[in-house]
Amino acid sequence: MENKDFNILVKQILKDARAVAHEKVLSEYGDEFGPVDLGNFSDLKKVFVSPFNDALGTIKGALSKVSSRAWNTLEVAAKGIPSLVVPFLSTEYDKIFLKEEQRQQAIEQRYHEVFDKARKLWQGEAGKVAFMLNPFIYTAGKISNLSSQEALDVIDVLSGNNKEVVTRTNRLRKSLSLESKSLKGALLENIDSSIEDLLNDDSIRSAIMQSNIVRGIKTSARAMKNESLNDIKDIASDVSSAETIEELEKIFKKKFPPSSQESMKSSEKKAIEMSLISAIKDSTLKTIINTLQMQLMELEEIDVPEASDLIVVYQNVLSSIQDMRNH
Repeated sequence: MENKDFNILVKQILKDARAVAHEKVLSEYGDEFGPVDLGNFSDLKKVFVSPFNDALGTIKGALSKVSSRAWNTLEVAAKGIPSLVVPFLSTEYDKIFLKEEQRQQAIEQRYHEVFDKARKLWQGEAGKVAFMLNPFIYTAGKISNLSSQEALDVIDVLSGNNKEVVTRTNRLRKSLSLESKSLKGALLENIDSSIEDLLNDDSIRSAIMQSNIVRGIKTSARAMKNESLNDIKDIASDVSSAETIEELEKIFKKKFPPSSQESMKSSEKKAIEMSLISAIKDSTLKTIINTLQMQLMELEEIDVPEASDLIVVYQNVLSSIQDMRNH
């Protein structure tokens, strides 16, 4: 998978999911909840199709002993689950990511000098967010993406032009100037090695990590991602805690189509309602889980360290939502 804008990746998954729902799933299961907006089809269907296949399988197992009329009624309703869940999640994610984009732009504007000098460190939105969550660690790991001069400029600006740091980087700049004139590759390699040594120096490392600029970026970025992921977690929590069809209709802002249940036993009516509630909840949570897992895969592909704040935040939210689904 090519590196993509971090949030656009999820938007595209959901857009593709709509196309999958219409072209693949709904061709088999129907569409009882109304039309869906189509997107461009792609091979991301695994993110979307499995939750609904799983839900239908669960329904079949749970209602194996009810009458054929009761089963047919539930099956009709269950067929509309894909076109209920995906447009809802797509709309909610758009709102969340719009707020996040605005918060990120505010951070970049406030620390524009840092981002102007450091942007060659990363490729794609995920890399930029990883940098924001831990500027020093990310810079140290990706410093080879910069020229020697660019690297020294980034070190200075991250330190807040700390006196000790600037003194050390200026010494390297003088060496760089002399050795560049000599055009000797081995000497230039020595400069690169000296920059790595500089970043490994405890006093320099501490000066950068404790600078107001680095701490400010980290704090703001962590709040940004926490708010977005908590918004997603809140959606999952609202759906997970719903106990009636009416509560789900309020969450999804959509009326479910009525079904013909007049001639059924009250026990069968209750079984249909409970199974449909369970299927909608499970499908929604599984789709959210799949989109989060896709984002984690994207982070792995751009070599974001497993111990990074960004990975940890995603894993914690993912684990929490998985617990909701399992209970």
